[in-house]
Amino acid sequence: MTSTANSIFPRPRRVRALLYKLTATIILLGLISLFLKPERVWKLFSDVQPLSLLIVIGLSVVGLAIQWTKWQLLLGSVRPQTTIGESLASLLVGFTLGMVSPGRIGEVARGIILPADSRASSLGAASADRLCSAAITISLGLAAFVFLRPAPGALVAFAMGSILLIGLRLTSWQGTQGLRNYGFFRTRVGVFVMEALEAMVQVPRRVWVKSLGLSLIFQLLLCTQFYILATDWLALRTELWLGIPIIFAVKALLPIAFLDLGVREAAAVLVFSRLNFDPAVGFNCAVLLYGINVILPAVAGALIWSLRGRHEPLAVKIPSVAGKTLALSIALTFATGSELQAQNTNTASNALADSTLVDSQISPTPPMVRFVAEGDFLAQRGEIEAAVKKYEEARAIGAGSAYLLNRLAQLYLMSSRPLDAIALLQQSLNESRDQLAVYSMLGESFLAIGQPDSALHYVNEAKDLAPDVSSIRSYLGLLYLQSGRTVEAKTQLDAAMSLDVMNGEAHRFLGLYYTQLDSLNRAVGYYERVIELQPSDMEAHNNIAFLHSQLRHYEKSLDYYQRTKKLTSDPNILHSININMQAVRAMKDGKLRARYILVDTEAQGRDVLMRLQRGGKFAALATQFSKAPNAPEGGDMGYFDPGDMVADVEAAVLGLELGAVSDLIRIQQGIMILQRLN
Repeated sequence: MTSTANSIFPRPRRVRALLYKLTATIILLGLISLFLKPERVWKLFSDVQPLSLLIVIGLSVVGLAIQWTKWQLLLGSVRPQTTIGESLASLLVGFTLGMVSPGRIGEVARGIILPADSRASSLGAASADRLCSAAITISLGLAAFVFLRPAPGALVAFAMGSILLIGLRLTSWQGTQGLRNYGFFRTRVGVFVMEALEAMVQVPRRVWVKSLGLSLIFQLLLCTQFYILATDWLALRTELWLGIPIIFAVKALLPIAFLDLGVREAAAVLVFSRLNFDPAVGFNCAVLLYGINVILPAVAGALIWSLRGRHEPLAVKIPSVAGKTLALSIALTFATGSELQAQNTNTASNALADSTLVDSQISPTPPMVRFVAEGDFLAQRGEIEAAVKKYEEARAIGAGSAYLLNRLAQLYLMSSRPLDAIALLQQSLNESRDQLAVYSMLGESFLAIGQPDSALHYVNEAKDLAPDVSSIRSYLGLLYLQSGRTVEAKTQLDAAMSLDVMNGEAHRFLGLYYTQLDSLNRAVGYYERVIELQPSDMEAHNNIAFLHSQLRHYEKSLDYYQRTKKLTSDPNILHSININMQAVRAMKDGKLRARYILVDTEAQGRDVLMRLQRGGKFAALATQFSKAPNAPEGGDMGYFDPGDMVADVEAAVLGLELGAVSDLIRIQQGIMILQRLN
């Protein structure tokens, strides 16, 4: 069962919900205007230096980015499928909610725009965010207070430290277990609060540390903003810099303001008076920062909240799979609009809705949904084996939707388990036969186990289901090429081109087709067409470079290899390209390259030749049997000019075709066997 927002909430009800939100937004903005006098703000803007104001606004943008990063980090630790857009929208909505709650406590409800089954975990993450911010703000304020007033400052620091330790103990996981015995935590709301607490205390330690670090950076930036504004009117003094953190610490310790207005301003007046500064300056700076750092994000959040409809499930991003043919299956899905694409536009919780037995508004996230979300998160990080285990855990407790089967099959392919992938994909097809991308994945899986006929069978089924889809035809052409059936391959590739002349894969595989026919100039033309369609296609650039080297167009070959290098930063690929360029330069200069095996007796040489005839690898046999110093390198002689080698050796190399092996050659050091490499 894959429910959509439209089926759950009829359109009239959705319209009413939108109207309610628009009304709430107007009320919120009206309340903000009542507590903020525009003429006073305008006067403050006219008094401050324009350059200082621009710097402060710029720092405000940086500060918002820091808060966004921290929120994404915390939310991602309890809800791995969170997107960047979701975290930003919920952060800004949190500003709005904080405006209409005492001490901005409403910010912890940022998850109100997230799916219902994620709101408890987002509440826990937001609470962790608030704790980190409060801890850093109060700590900086205490440190400044101790420096300015050592005796009372030390006493206050001791008291606050004791309270902090007690709070940490109470909010630890062991401490929350006993809360379940209270009646409140057995109610619907209590279950929700308990899940939020569990989510908060289960945030990994490294995430806590990073969040505290980001909170410290943000708080220092906030103090810097205040300092820049204040120095427009006041002389530079150490007491000014130390007094600013105390203002923010007082605000954090007294969460009693409404619309986040009042405590900060009063604290600024008090601290500036005690430090013999003009209290009006402190008030002006506090109000300016209020407008820049609080009002503007809150207005943005109010607009997002009012314009955002009922939350639609977002796509779970699936990392691309290595290998051209599996990448084609993904492209195939986009081209055909098949079930995999439809499923990937739903969250894992919707895909597994068959198995969800509890009210998602207030109950804990079902284990199978959590396992799938954690599996996707691990896959995005490249931890494929760990992701597989999470999906297998979800399947073990009853999850069996097509989404889960197809996703787990993809992970099996990525972890070189094609037989397991085949079993799941066939089960998925039993549920629904029109999943075109699944046929493509089955083709990839059967190729991996050396069964091209089975691969062709399934992709032909996909072609029969959707005969007018160009990407299926081009993929089928590739399979025929890999099976050595060039006539059928050409038929399918021509059909793909007639259906969509912009199909880059069809051009690519036609390039491969003409390469196999040794029609290299035509192959180059098709690969150049791939580059016209996809200018950053590294594979096409590399193939053209190789083909030009075979055509002895050495300058063009080197040029395309240089272009290929600009398209990648992978050190292994760059190393291979450099080796190829070295080979092209050597061919351009007329250099030869070969490798050899050197043994003592003719009998040993005959034994090596027999092993080569039976399919043995020259380099491996050189490492095993050769007595030459370059045996560990597979007997590679490197590049050499004509005349550099012994005449008999050079003549033998020149008499060989590329890759061919010589007969036994007797030299002074023993018996030699050669293989030509260029």
